Amino acid sequence: MKPVLMCSNNYGMFTCKSINRPVELEKHRKLFASMKEHGFIKSFPITVKRHNGKLEILDGQHRHAIAVQLKLLIYYIEIEENIDIPEINSCQVPWTVQTYIDSYAQGGNAEYIAVKEFKDKYHLPIGTCAALLAGTISYQNVFQQIKTGTYKVKDVSHAERVGSVLEQISTVYKKAKEKNFIDAICSICRLKDVDLSRLIENIRKHPHMMQPFGTRDTILTMLEGVYNFGKRTLYPLAINAQNEMKKRNVCLNGKK
Repeated sequence: MKPVLMCSNNYGMFTCKSINRPVELEKHRKLFASMKEHGFIKSFPITVKRHNGKLEILDGQHRHAIAVQLKLLIYYIEIEENIDIPEINSCQVPWTVQTYIDSYAQGGNAEYIAVKEFKDKYHLPIGTCAALLAGTISYQNVFQQIKTGTYKVKDVSHAERVGSVLEQISTVYKKAKEKNFIDAICSICRLKDVDLSRLIENIRKHPHMMQPFGTRDTILTMLEGVYNFGKRTLYPLAINAQNEMKKRNVCLNGKK
């Protein structure tokens, strides 16, 4: 029998297999909160096998227990073969940002497909691509949405701007696609009065000015020197970029 995704709210039809890990909901508060907010995500069904007239849960007992508490519809797949639950659980590799994005993209979710296409275009880390397209810097800000299938693309124009600048700079500066440098460029690209073409041109003309600084702020200071090279009137690139990011953080956090 080919496994088929099914669903039910008949909780009595399920039973836990005796060799499964004990159900400890106190240790799974994050899972409880996620399911309370997003429901039982059908792309992560429990696995069951028919035994003595019941559907014995081989994997997913915590999701089942939480679904019962929250009175959620349970998604499940019934299999016929025998599987070694302890062995499978001991060999499981935690899902990464890439894994979640690949999974939802394969399922046809346009938001996740957009992230993969952006990565292919600009060759940036997948988490960075997801963050930029969502209008933020760190993938940690959107990781929960990525996991639950609720991720949304919100700021394509800014992401394209950042991706384009980094792609052009990377030809002469090897560290252009490291996190702190990306963060610095992301903040610069928020400035409306900055000439990005000048920045790119000066970096290409004077690659010797590009040093392997560590923090975002030291990188901004370096880029300010590169940007102002040959100018009579100096532009305060670093402080303006820092202030722009501070204002944006206040806005995103809902503070006044």
